[in-house]
Amino acid sequence: MNKTLLERRTAMLQLSLTGVPLKYVIDSLSQKYKVEEKLLYNDWGHRNNWIPQVVQLNDPTLLHKLLEGARSVLPKAWLLHQEAENDFVKLGALKLIKDTNLQVLEILQSIGVVEKKPIQVDQRILLIKGQWWRLETAGPQSTPIQTS
Repeated sequence: MNKTLLERRTAMLQLSLTGVPLKYVIDSLSQKYKVEEKLLYNDWGHRNNWIPQVVQLNDPTLLHKLLEGARSVLPKAWLLHQEAENDFVKLGALKLIKDTNLQVLEILQSIGVVEKKPIQVDQRILLIKGQWWRLETAGPQSTPIQTS
């Protein structure tokens, strides 16, 4: 991986983990590195292939820096969610929290720190959309439960 590509991907990863929307990350890097946005979107789409290389090839503390960047976003987003009076702002803060946590998990999985495995489903009765369902038949087994 050449030096410019490594720098660009590292910057992309760092900016995305600080909660900057992808469009702004792409716009900024497109101007800075003089590359087409399409190339950067394609690069982002294949990030699972290059994130382990970026983390291993770069500064050994890069992973810690990336995680700290994500950790600095989360308290601010939670505070924004708690203090905002506008429902759209609250929803945006929750989306930022979810996206940040998913990105951190994705990075940790891609470098092997967290194992990727399917979710284990409890084989007993599941509660889905206010109705009791059995896995064997996937049909309602009793009257719906009223949820409010």
